[in-house]
Amino acid sequence: MPDYEIEKSKNMLVVGSVLSSGNPNQILHISKTNLFESLLQQDLDKDSIKVIIKINGYEYMSQPDSIIKYWGRFYYYFRCPLKPFDQVSVKISHPDYESVQAEVEIPDSVFCKNPMEDTLFCELPENFKFYWNKEKSAEAYFVKIFLSASNHDSNDFEIQLNSPYYENLLQSANIQVSCNYTLTNDDFKNCIKNSVQEKNYFRSWNENEINLKLSEYEIVYLYAKIYSLDENAIYCFEQSNSQDELSGFNTKIELYSNVENGRGLVCAYSTAKSKNIYFDKKLIEKCLNGE
Repeated sequence: MPDYEIEKSKNMLVVGSVLSSGNPNQILHISKTNLFESLLQQDLDKDSIKVIIKINGYEYMSQPDSIIKYWGRFYYYFRCPLKPFDQVSVKISHPDYESVQAEVEIPDSVFCKNPMEDTLFCELPENFKFYWNKEKSAEAYFVKIFLSASNHDSNDFEIQLNSPYYENLLQSANIQVSCNYTLTNDDFKNCIKNSVQEKNYFRSWNENEINLKLSEYEIVYLYAKIYSLDENAIYCFEQSNSQDELSGFNTKIELYSNVENGRGLVCAYSTAKSKNIYFDKKLIEKCLNGE
């Protein structure tokens, strides 16, 4: 290895948070980085951490509702209801580190619609399309498609169809600037068949029980969730598969950060839900049987 002159990096606080409108609870993740240090590090002292959150210039709260410590990191739960266009400032100080700060604006939620809303399908159309309005405060959008079933009790469930956990399903809905999303006939059938029948260790329920009881549900429907992202949230939702970025032996890795005097990412999004598209249970059973 060449003998490089590397200036010893200062120790910094690291902050991460995904703020959202409509969610009464917000979470802050606080840790530290001590680059080029070989000695064992002491965890942050939570009693020495001071957190100030301002919404539209007003100091809303300086103490968290609860703190969870996990491997030297602290997760702060704040009860801060947010709404679109709120200006949020997060400032964190510690006696051993330089104070850090990040500012974001909550983007507006979209109005999502589809031409088949409030329709009961007994046969599958060629595709399902979801449209939404473009919001000036949103930089881009992220889409999740769900199949849900209900029998008006606690056994309701939902499955994300465009889940990244399956190689043979749709690719994860990527960040997009267009205001529409299309799920084709074949995509829909393959997603249902694989999501319900295949074993998935990322889920907490028993897929076999769902498969057996699906016909007993009174209502089966499809809907979309559209996430309006600010410019910082794009980096949070995107997933890169580039080997160059994952390897420490390639070019220098530049991590995106919007935290002043420290590292980390504080971002924001808003969510909108489309109306439900309803299905006859026999149609779902046909899809499960590959018909």
